[in-house]
Amino acid sequence: MTRTWIDTHIHVSDIGTDGAKRENMLDDLLELLDRCDADLRLVISCDAAYNSMVRNDPGGMLKANSMIHDLVRQAPDRLHGSFETYPDNFWIEIRDFHCPALSRAIRDVPTARLLSGTDWTTRKGPPFQTYGTMFDVPESENPFPPGVDSFVGFLRDAGATEADIDHIGSGNARELYRIG
Repeated sequence: MTRTWIDTHIHVSDIGTDGAKRENMLDDLLELLDRCDADLRLVISCDAAYNSMVRNDPGGMLKANSMIHDLVRQAPDRLHGSFETYPDNFWIEIRDFHCPALSRAIRDVPTARLLSGTDWTTRKGPPFQTYGTMFDVPESENPFPPGVDSFVGFLRDAGATEADIDHIGSGNARELYRIG
């Protein structure tokens, strides 16, 4: 059985760091998902040039949300837009699964309120770095093998049960974002 994993903190941009339009953004994201060691699904929000637009241009939010909406519309079972839902309750994202504070979060925060939110980004590529590579770290320098299996291992080492891992990896995001 393939484990479903929903990451709720992913930044994407169809504009590269060189300012050029990434014409194959959807295909490149789907290729990344297909390469993952789990049934990976992403809750995406804008990054890079769009962040500047949102801050500096009154129409920037619409442009950014349109880009996200177009990607989500084309891959509705795999990509989900964070702009679609505005939660009014408390959730915590786990960005760095290998950090020492993970065991405290597992111990002190109800696991029904923890989400996988790695902040993985499309700043490098395509081809994009393997999912699970730490934020702003070259894949070759990642301190652990990138992927959901590593995240699951870190959660187990921190004291999470299999039920906790299922909640953190997908169940809580399904509830929060109403993902089937």
